[in-house]
Amino acid sequence: MYKHYNILIIMLIVFFILLIIDFVNSPQKQITAKIAISLINIYQEYISPKIQFIQCKHTITCSEFMKLKIREKGFLKGGWIGFKRVSTCF
Repeated sequence: MYKHYNILIIMLIVFFILLIIDFVNSPQKQITAKIAISLINIYQEYISPKIQFIQCKHTITCSEFMKLKIREKGFLKGGWIGFKRVSTCF
């Protein structure tokens, strides 16, 4: 049981190190931004088609908007802007 917590702690430490490193990089070079965009692509391809009962009220979907903002502003700022837009749907 503790092994899972150790793995989680290591993953969080690596993630925060990447955030610190990416803070000085441009959004196009951020590793965390690339990871986030990859996760959004996975969501769009595999999860979103299965939940068709949810209709986005925006002309550009929230996931596309979030990818666009992460590419423009970087992981932290773009992710926050995207999160605020997604939160308007609930």
